Amino acid sequence: MEMEKVMLKILKSLVLALGLVLAIPAITYIFAATSEIFTLTAEQADAVKRINAFINSFQTLRGDFTQISPKGTTTRGVLLISKPGKIRFEYEPPNPLLVVSDGKWLMIKNKKKENAKG
Repeated sequence: MEMEKVMLKILKSLVLALGLVLAIPAITYIFAATSEIFTLTAEQADAVKRINAFINSFQTLRGDFTQISPKGTTTRGVLLISKPGKIRFEYEPPNPLLVVSDGKWLMIKNKKKENAKG
């Protein structure tokens, strides 16, 4: 049970960090469009537009990750993101957790407990 609490806390942090990363294009646009904060040169504005277009061109992202608990144990897995709003953490064995969100719901599945029932 303690491991699941730690995993959920880490997952919340990861989802928050991911949300911030995905919000960067919008934040960049807001700052670039607000002349009261600072003024971009034509070259800088063009660079911001190109970066924004590049990031927005992705529909899916996949990455391997290593998660380290506060006690120093590590778990590896694959992170999958699909726009808009879908995320999936597939952990490698022996970690039995699968974490999936469709942008509205978050599901944490313990495959070990499910197999024990069946």
